[in-house]
Amino acid sequence: MEIINKKILVVGMGMTGRATVDFLVARGAKVFFHDDRVSLDEAEINGAKKHTDGFRYDLLIPSPGVPPWHPLLVEAIRSSVLVMSEVELAFAFSRMPIVAITGTNGKTTTTSLIGEMLQAGGKKVFIGGNIGNPFIKCVSEAQDEDFAVLELSSFQLLHTHHFRAAFAVMLNITRDHTDYHGSLEDYSAAKGKIFTNQRSGDLAIINYEDPLARVESEKSAGTKLYFSSHGPVSEGIFVQQDRLVRICDGNVRYSYDATLTSLKGAHNRENIMASILTAEACGIDREAICAAIGAFRSASHRLELFATHNGVEFYDDSKGTNVDATLRAVETFSVPVVLLMGGRDKDGDFARLIPILREKVRLLILFGEAREIIAAKLNSAIPTLSFPSLQEASRASCSAARAGEVVLLSPACASFDEFANYKERGKFFQRTIKEICYVQ
Repeated sequence: MEIINKKILVVGMGMTGRATVDFLVARGAKVFFHDDRVSLDEAEINGAKKHTDGFRYDLLIPSPGVPPWHPLLVEAIRSSVLVMSEVELAFAFSRMPIVAITGTNGKTTTTSLIGEMLQAGGKKVFIGGNIGNPFIKCVSEAQDEDFAVLELSSFQLLHTHHFRAAFAVMLNITRDHTDYHGSLEDYSAAKGKIFTNQRSGDLAIINYEDPLARVESEKSAGTKLYFSSHGPVSEGIFVQQDRLVRICDGNVRYSYDATLTSLKGAHNRENIMASILTAEACGIDREAICAAIGAFRSASHRLELFATHNGVEFYDDSKGTNVDATLRAVETFSVPVVLLMGGRDKDGDFARLIPILREKVRLLILFGEAREIIAAKLNSAIPTLSFPSLQEASRASCSAARAGEVVLLSPACASFDEFANYKERGKFFQRTIKEICYVQ
C-alpha cells in the first residue's frame, strides 16, 4: 500500500488514533487529525495537522467507536473517499500470520488465553487490537513475532476491506451496539467480516450453539472447526461432564480436564475450547496448552472476586456491558445474588434476564441513567431498589447483602453516564466497597 504524500485524515485521537498518526507520519504521508475532544488551540499532534474547513483527502481512518453518522465519515462516503480502520491499514503492512478473535462476549479472555498458550509453546506473540495495544504498533516495529493475536470489535471490523485472518475465532453474537450499528443484522454482519477474506488454507473456529455465528461463518472459505457446550460436534471440541473432548474426523482423539481452570462459568469453558482449537492449529502441544489453562487468571473487571466481608463475596464484572454478559455472569453462581445493574442503555433486551433473575437473584439494585428503562422492561419481576448513582447503589448492596451471598456488579449497560469506560467504573466500585466495608 502506497501512502507517501497521500493526504490522510485520522478521526479520533485516543490510543489508536495517535499510534496511527505516528505510523503514517513516519512513512511520509500528509496527515491531518480530528477529535471532538481536542482543544482548538492544539493545531498539531505528533506531526499531524488539525483538520480545518474543506474535505480533500485520499483516505480517512476512523478510530474504534467513531460512529457511522459522524459528519466526517458521512462526508467521506459522499465524496467517494476511501474509509478504512486502523486494523485494515496495519494488515496492509503486516508480515505474520494473524489470529483474530471476535464475538459479543469473551473476546478479551480468549485473546489473552490464546496468547498465553502460544507463549507457553515457545512462540513469540504480539497480543493486541481491542484489548488495548493497537495492531498498528506491531507493524511499526521489527515484526519478528511468530503470530499476531488480535481482539477485534465490530467497530474495528466494520471498515475492513482486505483484512485476512489465517485463524478466525467467532465466540458468539448477541444483541449489542445496535445504538451504533442500527440493527442486530448490521452488527452481526460487521462481526462476520472476520471471515470474509479467508482462503482455503485458513481456519474458522465457531461456536456451534450460536446460530448467528454459524451463519456469518459461511463467509469463510477456510476449514471450519466447532466448539460446543451442549453436545458433540463432527469436527472440534465439546463439553462432556468434566472433560473437553476433542473430535477429529468424527472420532474422539483425546480430551482435556475441564477442572484445570480457575475461571467460573459455562461461558468460560466455551472461551477455553475456542482457545484450545486455535492453539493446536498454531502448533502448540497439549502439555503447553494445559499449563497455560492452569496458570491463567481472569482479566480485571471480568467476574473478579476482589473482597470478602462478613461472609459476603464481592465480584466486579464491570466489563459485562450487555445483557448476554450479565446473564452469563449471574448463572455462574449457586448462592443468592445481590445484583447491581445500570449505566447507559445500548438498546438492551433486559426482559431476557427475567428467568435467570427469578432463579438466582434475591435483590436487584438498579443505578444510573438506564435504571428506569430497565425497571420498566423487567416489570417488577423481582424485588428491586433504584438509585441515581453507582456509589449509592454500592452502599445499598453492602447494607442488603447477607452472609453466604454474592454481591455482583454486572451492569448490562455502557459506563458512559458516569464513567469514561468500564475500567474506571470497576475501579470505582471496588474502591467504594472497600471503603464501606473497611476491607483493605
